[in-house]
Amino acid sequence: MHLQASRGHVLIGKREDWAALLGDAPAAPALAGYALECRDPAILVSRCRLLGLALRQIRENLYAVSLPAALGGAWLFGTRQALGLPR
Repeated sequence: MHLQASRGHVLIGKREDWAALLGDAPAAPALAGYALECRDPAILVSRCRLLGLALRQIRENLYAVSLPAALGGAWLFGTRQALGLPR
């Protein structure tokens, strides 16, 4: 389910669907992660690699990074088009 709010979007889905996309997902009720729009995802990819974060490329210009336990969840990041956001 996709809910559009004035300051962003909320996506609600099944745990197994989020786990398939992000590599893992917490049991409900929980926040699986955050989506970040970036013009040049390669810059964030390189910073994540330098920090040794678990990085997965989902498709062109769309990535998922598992965050350390202290931060919880994951980041899903990419270009506006790759995230499927309206222009």
